[in-house]
Amino acid sequence: MAERALSTREKNLLWLCFGVLILMASAVLGNLFLAKRKVLMERLVSLQQQKEANEQWLNDREYWDKHRDWLSKNMPTTESLSRSQAKLLDDLQTGADERMIRLENPELVPAVTKEDYREVAVSMRLYGEQTALLQWLTTLQSPDKFQVIKAMDFEIDTRSKEPKPQGRCNLTVARWFKAEVGT
Repeated sequence: MAERALSTREKNLLWLCFGVLILMASAVLGNLFLAKRKVLMERLVSLQQQKEANEQWLNDREYWDKHRDWLSKNMPTTESLSRSQAKLLDDLQTGADERMIRLENPELVPAVTKEDYREVAVSMRLYGEQTALLQWLTTLQSPDKFQVIKAMDFEIDTRSKEPKPQGRCNLTVARWFKAEVGT
């Protein structure tokens, strides 16, 4: 077969086809590049945020070292979580009795053991004079006692016939101990 030379029009169409192919390949590669770039930029932003957080922790290291030392020195220990929970309930009952606050439905919450601490908690319902109840509640939470109010629902008893306002409170109080082996 004899080959004939391409006409000018055919050459222009051939160049146009090559151009379109190159343009489409560039578009596909550009799209892949932009998709990868987006993923990498998101990862970069995430790493920058993590770096800033880590730098903040490093800047606060002296504070947290001091805090950790204070905890290891002052946090109480216990041999028995169940005895400590009973003592917590007894302390709360004594404090409530001293202020003439009625403690109802005491419930021992299951003890929690974490890597850094162990926790015993007691839930109860309180009823008494509003002022005495509120004053007593302010004494319950203390870093020195390693005691915290975990949950509280306070309401004024509007149906009471007492001369002084009365209050009701559902309360959960927890006490923390060093993380050591015990029951």
